[in-house]
Formats: sequence, structure tokens, C-alpha cells
Amino acid sequence: MGDWDEFVAPAILHGTGFTTANVKRNLSDGHAMMLHVVGIDSAGNVSQRADAGPFYIDSAAPTLPTETATVPLVSTWSNIGTISFTHSGETDATSGVAGILAGWDTLPNANPVVKFSSAGNIASPRLADGKNIFMHWRTVDSPGNVSPVESDGPFFIDTHAPTGTTQINNGSSSTVDTVEIVRIVGRDATSGTDSSRIEMNGVITTVTMVNDSAIVSGSLRERGGDIFPGWHLVIVRIRDKAGNWSANIYDSIFYSPVEVIDQALQPRATALTVFPQPAQSVAMIVTPCSGSAQLTVSDAIGRIVIQKNVTGEQQTSALDVSVLPAGMYTCVLRGARVDVWGTLSVVK
Repeated sequence: MGDWDEFVAPAILHGTGFTTANVKRNLSDGHAMMLHVVGIDSAGNVSQRADAGPFYIDSAAPTLPTETATVPLVSTWSNIGTISFTHSGETDATSGVAGILAGWDTLPNANPVVKFSSAGNIASPRLADGKNIFMHWRTVDSPGNVSPVESDGPFFIDTHAPTGTTQINNGSSSTVDTVEIVRIVGRDATSGTDSSRIEMNGVITTVTMVNDSAIVSGSLRERGGDIFPGWHLVIVRIRDKAGNWSANIYDSIFYSPVEVIDQALQPRATALTVFPQPAQSVAMIVTPCSGSAQLTVSDAIGRIVIQKNVTGEQQTSALDVSVLPAGMYTCVLRGARVDVWGTLSVVK
């Protein structure tokens, strides 16, 4: 015969006799359940009692935590690439909270399976870009009982930079007046374009993108005071709705008022000549400038990888590109009387 109770050594066994090897009984939750067993033969002789335990029983689900904050906010574009939330209030009166099960997917309702500690903040792994990402969580206690599932979303994630093009005066290479029209076309397949930043002659303008495009009309003189005859460069960066910025996008135009007769200032087919194309170890750049100027070489995401000062007219500068990774680079020459750019291809 046997019995279950909360006594380590009970004086009397209250259970009934049984002969099978497996015996089950529904017991109340508790931290100190004991099993006591004795053997009894047909003549009523009783063996010494055997005790086992304590057994910990918890059949009740823990309570669901309360979400207090999410980063990013629901239905708001973010370029973070992860989703985290702060929680509190989860409890389990019997066995205690073992952790939080959490998950992130594209389903409005799902059962999370990844276990996190019950500390107050939980962050997802890096997630794929998308507009329909949901977060799910529930509490789990020590024996594995789980609370109901709570979900939140959708979250919007876009970690990729936009791209685009820009043109001055519909692609014209030169102008005889100081009025220019800068046209910008952006591309962003996830969150869409939001705005663009335009720099010309050191003056920066920010405009809103409408249907992935923007047009800015103004005067070269308004964008930098006295305008010198020669090449003028526009630098554009496009921002998407998640806050990602494109690399620099360039175009240039040659300003030549009718009274200018200096043939050295007349526009050429290419403002900044770079050769050979592609280059492997050394690239030569023809730098059309009088006076001093600064030459920079930037990679595809706008990081400056080479920077040097140059002087003199039509000076040819040699650049060591042997340490640069293969790819496309942008070369920009800027000075008091020059503002030009070109591209460089590097191979290995």
C-alpha cells in the first residue's frame, strides 16, 4: 500500500492497497510532496516503510508578461535591423518563472519557441527587411508550463541604402547662365525614398521626394556667391523612409558666360580624366585646375579611401590603388576654381 502527502515520516499511512507496478493519483501543486510505500502480505504482515521525495508539482500556467516598450515602434520604418521589447510583471507562484519564449516572423499569430532569460529586455537576432514582421512572446515556468501567447506588430524594417541618379539641366554639359535645374530620381524597393540632400558650390539644400523624384531649380549665384567660369559639381544623397542614406551621387555642368574667351576653360567631353580603366596598381588622373585643389577618392558607400592636394594646371596625378578592393570608385577634385568628378574602376 502507499500514500502521497507532505510529511517526511507520517505516523499512519492513509492509502489503499494496490498490486500494480504503476500507480497514479492527481495531487495538488506544491514544493514538498512525499511518496510512502510499504509491502503487506496475505497474512497482514507489513514491511518497513520506504519514503521518496520531495516531489515538486506545478500544473498551473505562469502569468503573461506585460510589454512596456518596443524598439522600433509598431508600423514605423526602422533601419536598426532588430526588434527588442521591454517587459515586466510575469509571475509564477509555485515553481517560479524560468524565462520568456519569444519569436519574430511574418505571421500575425504564432507560438514562440526560443527561450530568453526573464530579464527586462529581449532583442531579436538580425531580421530580414520587410513590412510585415511580428513579435510573439509568452512566459514559461520551471516544469515547462506556458502562458498564453501575446503578439505585436507589424514592424517595418529596411536596412538597405537607396540608390538613384541626378542630372543638371536634363544632362546638358554646359550652360551660359547661372540658372540650373537639378533633377533627382531615387530608388528604394522596401521603404521608399523620403528626401534628398543637394550640395552645390558649398550650399546644401534638402528637398522632399515625391513619387521617388525631386526637382530643384535655382541660381548658381545663389548657391555660392560669385560664380567662376568652369566646371561646377552637384553632390546628391538620397534618404529613404527608414533613415538610410545613399552614397554620393554626382553630376557636373560647365558654366561659361559669353564674354569668356579663354579656351582652356571651355568644357571637355570628360571633366576629370581617369586612366587606365580598369586600373590594377596605379591610376592616373588628369586634374584640370589652376591653383590648389583637393583630390578625393571614395568607395561605393561614400567612404574616402584616398585624399591628396594637387596644384597647377592639367597636372597628372598618380594614385596607388593596389591596396584598394576591386570595385567602382568616385574621384572628386574641388578647389577655388574647379569642381569636377569622374569614376575609377579597380580590378585585382
